[in-house]
Amino acid sequence: MIFFLCAFPCLGKGEEELIIEEFGKIILQQDKDSLLYDQVLKIVGTYIKNQDKDSFLATKTYLEEAIGQFEERIEECITSRYEMTQSFRELLMEYQIEPEEYQMHADLRSSYLVSYQDSTSLLLSILEAQENEYRTEELFEKIYEQNVAVQECMRKSHFYEINYFFCEWEEDAIEQLEEEVISKLQSFTAQGQPWETKKEVIEQKISIYLEELEDVVEQLSEEIGEEQEKLYQMEAEIGS
Repeated sequence: MIFFLCAFPCLGKGEEELIIEEFGKIILQQDKDSLLYDQVLKIVGTYIKNQDKDSFLATKTYLEEAIGQFEERIEECITSRYEMTQSFRELLMEYQIEPEEYQMHADLRSSYLVSYQDSTSLLLSILEAQENEYRTEELFEKIYEQNVAVQECMRKSHFYEINYFFCEWEEDAIEQLEEEVISKLQSFTAQGQPWETKKEVIEQKISIYLEELEDVVEQLSEEIGEEQEKLYQMEAEIGS
């Protein structure tokens, strides 16, 4: 049975407050997912710095547990999805928020979770190869560096995606958004980025982050490919 999270006006609740509350349900879940991935990268970074047996075991265990949590959350997305009523759709349009963009933002949670899970699984598989005496340290570190750079770009982009929905609101409503949602974010936080009031400016900034993301991936992918090729050769030699 699919359980629908329906957005609908509640008696006694102001329109702006309702939108903020419903948006908070979406974005705070996504922020929590991103925070778990932040913690994965943090513990991997600690292992790379220490390179000792205790750190190896702690990292391996944490990655396994994180993958389990991502799987549970992906299943949650499969069995429940966000849907809005026609009245809430109309309310969003009144406040300069495109319902389709709002719905798409809610639906993206599962895609982000799959990405976090895939990245964590890859790190775990390369880490486990070290138990079989494969020399995967350089590959492990390169993939970690790429994941950190990608996550930094994504966190900045997510902050401006929030800004995008509410950039045209009045100051008092933005203060309410800050109190009820933004102040509770732990991963999608502003990293020295100012709050913008024009959608065109926000679109340009998100575009810049995506270009940075492409540059990072392109720069490190060749190095990662070289390290993976070395690993394949070692596996072939051991298997022959």
